[in-house]
Order: sequence, then C-alpha cells, then structure tokens
Amino acid sequence: MKLILITLVAVVVGMMVACSSEPAAPPAPSYPQISEDEAIALVKQQLQLMPMVSDITCLGFLTKDDRYRESSPATAVERDRGSWEVTWKIDWDGPIATFKWMVYPTTKAVNRIDNSSYRIGSCP
Repeated sequence: MKLILITLVAVVVGMMVACSSEPAAPPAPSYPQISEDEAIALVKQQLQLMPMVSDITCLGFLTKDDRYRESSPATAVERDRGSWEVTWKIDWDGPIATFKWMVYPTTKAVNRIDNSSYRIGSCP
C-alpha cells in the first residue's frame, strides 16, 4: 500500500513540474493588429490619395517640394487596442513641424490628431 501511495505522489509531483515548466501562450488579442510599418504606410497612402494642387498630392508636397524636407523618418507608437500614433517631423525652412495621426487597425482609418498650427494646404 505504501508503495502505491509513494508512486502516486511521485507521478503527481512529476506532472506538476512538467506542466509548470511550459510557458503559457499569450492570449490572442480580440482586435486586429497591424505593424508599425503598416501604420506608417496607411498615413502615407492617405496623403498620397489627397490631391493638393494640380498634379501634386499631399505626400508629394511634403516629400518633393524644395522648401520642405523630412526632418526625421515617420515613426509609430502602439496605443490602446492596437491603434498607432504616427509622428512625422518636417523641416519647413525654419522651425520643425511635427504632424501626428492616429491609425485605427479595425477600420484602417487615419485621423490627424496634432494641435499644430501648421497646415498642409487642404491636406488632413
């Protein structure tokens, strides 16, 4: 009887050790996820689709106009529930203007969120 009890305890303890050593898989988020690069691409895509004047889009205005230069590459920080805050700094031959957009992964919507007084013509 003692042998059965000792064997049973050994099996139970062995199973506890084996189960506790496996890392638990993180739960899958309940919302769609996009990467930092995808969030930045969605902002640039929206700017590319927005006509400004004649054949120039908002993206072309910010990247190809001689008066304006990209001060730093666009970056993104993940926020609540998979949304991304994209920041892009543009040198306007003077102070550096910081533009920010929020990108929502579920709808792929892009909304400008900075309170900058800098306007990009009719661009969002």
